[in-house]
Amino acid sequence: MTFGYDSTVAFSKSVAKIEDKALELLNHLSARRSLAVPGKPARPIVFICHSLGGIVVKKALVLAHDRNSNLDYRDISANTKAIAFLGVPHEGSDIARWAGFAANLLKSVSIGTSTNTAIVSDLEKGSTTLADISRQFVEKAPDMILYTFYETERLHVAEAQTPLYYKVPNRRVRWFVGREDILQNIDKALSEGSAPHIVVLQGMGGQGKSQIALEYCHRKKTTLYPAIFWVDASTEETTKRSFWTISEDIKKPGDDLHNIEARVDLVLQKLRSWPIRWLLVFDNYDNPNAFPNIADFIPQNELGAILVTSRHADSEALVSDQSDHVIKLQGLDKDAAILLLTQRGQSKDFESKDANKIVERLAYHPLAITQAGAYIRKAELQLCDFMEHYKKKRERILKNTPPLSQYRKRLGNNDEETSLNVFTTWELSFQQLEIQASENNRETKLLTLLAFLDNKDISEQLFAEFKASEGLQPKSVELIIWLNAFTNGATGEWDSDAFAEVLIILRDLSLLQGFGQEPNGFYHLSLHPLIKDWIRLRTSKPIGQENTYMAATLVGIMLASSWRNEDFELPLSVKQNILPHIVALEETYQELVIPQAKNPVDQDIFHEYINWQHWFAKFLLRSGLYHFAIILFQRVAAHKKECFGLEHPDTLNCMNDLASTFWNQGRWKEAEELFVQAMETSSRVLGLEHPSTLTSMANLASTFWNQGRWKEAEELEVQVMETRKRVLGLEHPSTLTSMANLGSTFWNQGRWKEAVELEVQVMQTSSRVLGLEHPDTLTSMNNLAFTFWSLDLKNEAIELMSEVVEHCQEKIGSDHPDTIQSIYTLHEWQDKIK
Repeated sequence: MTFGYDSTVAFSKSVAKIEDKALELLNHLSARRSLAVPGKPARPIVFICHSLGGIVVKKALVLAHDRNSNLDYRDISANTKAIAFLGVPHEGSDIARWAGFAANLLKSVSIGTSTNTAIVSDLEKGSTTLADISRQFVEKAPDMILYTFYETERLHVAEAQTPLYYKVPNRRVRWFVGREDILQNIDKALSEGSAPHIVVLQGMGGQGKSQIALEYCHRKKTTLYPAIFWVDASTEETTKRSFWTISEDIKKPGDDLHNIEARVDLVLQKLRSWPIRWLLVFDNYDNPNAFPNIADFIPQNELGAILVTSRHADSEALVSDQSDHVIKLQGLDKDAAILLLTQRGQSKDFESKDANKIVERLAYHPLAITQAGAYIRKAELQLCDFMEHYKKKRERILKNTPPLSQYRKRLGNNDEETSLNVFTTWELSFQQLEIQASENNRETKLLTLLAFLDNKDISEQLFAEFKASEGLQPKSVELIIWLNAFTNGATGEWDSDAFAEVLIILRDLSLLQGFGQEPNGFYHLSLHPLIKDWIRLRTSKPIGQENTYMAATLVGIMLASSWRNEDFELPLSVKQNILPHIVALEETYQELVIPQAKNPVDQDIFHEYINWQHWFAKFLLRSGLYHFAIILFQRVAAHKKECFGLEHPDTLNCMNDLASTFWNQGRWKEAEELFVQAMETSSRVLGLEHPSTLTSMANLASTFWNQGRWKEAEELEVQVMETRKRVLGLEHPSTLTSMANLGSTFWNQGRWKEAVELEVQVMQTSSRVLGLEHPDTLTSMNNLAFTFWSLDLKNEAIELMSEVVEHCQEKIGSDHPDTIQSIYTLHEWQDKIK
């Protein structure tokens, strides 16, 4: 195998450092050796290397030793048997110094080649880099045969040097980590196509756009661009001031510089005609609406490159026909985020689960992680203690600006730069939003309200359902009257297009992570978790409490309007979407509502909020989240009891729901106590024939039934059935349910004939009243089939179960669990009578 590198250091187009080339060599060799026939002995390795290649091989073997957990690297280290060095500068060479001069000479005449001066400096006589590599090689490399050949003739080159323009802010961070893929993408995009070569680096505040640009400039200043200039593109005025500064560096005697416009023209003319490569960075182009003519400041030259940083989506217009020239920044990858945290926090706990939790909670956001690290270091915290601090002191941490921070920016027309934290970066976007906001401020109000829901998936359907259900007219609707701004003026109906217009504005300012339209026609959006934290912390407690009530109203109305037949008739995807919002509202309740419960903004609104919590608890109960449901039911019951007394229907209703939750957990004793209390109170206050009383009796009977207390269950079930027949009629669904329950009690006692009589009556009535395919009818048919089987009426049982299967397949599909269970039972019975 041969491995190529640029053999003439002075004329190299490579920009990699020695370690990069060493890793490349290891990976190439690993790939080649992976093709070997399994089972055969590993082939020995002999390296023959010339000049810089010898340094690369030594470094590669050191890395293979250090990273021997990688099986491929371990294989290379173990099987390297000999090396021949041809003219390798083990201790460096004076030639390296002359190579740098030659490189500058070649750049100045635009031959198009460039020198990797990072490698050149590593080859100088007495280089510490070479000394370290040699020392590590001797210590760590395996036993092998070494041969070294060299020649002594000196290389002669002409001495020449071109002035380098490197005019960028001195705020590059020393702890830059990750983002190698981004730097490579910038390099690739700037080298493609025709002039102007433009790349837009786009992302929310604090994602490190400027730092990536600074790092790119630092790496390319001696290898690719002899001239690099930095422009503050916040406004047209700041851009002109930056051009003034550049003109001072590149002007010549006699240039006409009588005003700022002349200086801008001078810079543009020079850069359009320069015969050397140059890079111009337009930083902080965050308000395209206020600076629409930025293209007037972009010179075109095949040797020139433009890098733009922006948090606004409209900056994409600069490269509208080259979508791959817009690089959108997300958070750091996990490893880089943990490395940044541990570096800034001066912690050595790289493998810590706590570090992983911290960077995940901070959504891998570079500036937030930097601030957290500085806070950890300053407070001398262990990583395991940070999350508790963050819960209690979130605002202090997110507003913490590290000393000597490299994250700085000019605010307004100030000449001095201000150190930034995550709060100040987003406040700049919020200020733009306020300028663009409509008369009723629907944009800022919507953004604030979104922060009081779960941030990961917020559906437009919550808002649309709210408008469609205005007939409910809850008290807290008064707080959301501004949502009328999203309705059609002519019809008063919800206007999805108006909603999308606001989402576009928020996304363009990087205040939304993104949004899209789902197959059901509703938009779904997500909010960055730190944006959510920031909005909530910038919101006063009274306004935060009002938004909590508004968010609860949206979710509560969605649930209340879907409640039918003792269940929520919502698609599974909608139910999955609602659950995280209930969890988020519970967190907000603990934070904002409890401290104000004794003196809320409006007592009626607070009562209504508790009513919504009752709906949340019912939803949790039917979702199987019993522990969470109990917490809410107990809270609601206590509030109802305090406000209305034990005998109020709302209190009794909540007690029944709480008892049902205990029942679902198999906590029979607690369920029985509550059901008895609810039944006795309801009987006394509402009467024996009231639906609530009968429901309590039926629930208590069900509790007895599950404990095998058949006699007690039967007594109550007979009473409930007879009363419902008299009050509601034989054909009422509740009456039929009572009859079915009593039939089940007979069945469990082996009283088959009594069970059959009731079950036949239920099935026939349900079929006539509800239809053959109604779930209650199918349940009654299923129950009767089992009773027939128990009575040894095998053919009747199979015939009836066949009908159940057929109707289930038509109504709920072959993949539904109930259908599958019915099919299994049918096949089992058929096999038994063969």
